[in-house]
Amino acid sequence: MVLSRPLILASKSPRRAQLLREAGFSFRVETFDVDESFSEEMPV
Repeated sequence: MVLSRPLILASKSPRRAQLLREAGFSFRVETFDVDESFSEEMPV
């Protein structure tokens, strides 16, 4: 599939990349190391 803008996958998930490839998308992977932990004070 040809897009007018580049598609960027911001995930390290191999399964997500596989699904996009199987759907015919061209993309690049760009990830960042981000702390996704929650504060103990955050309400549930």
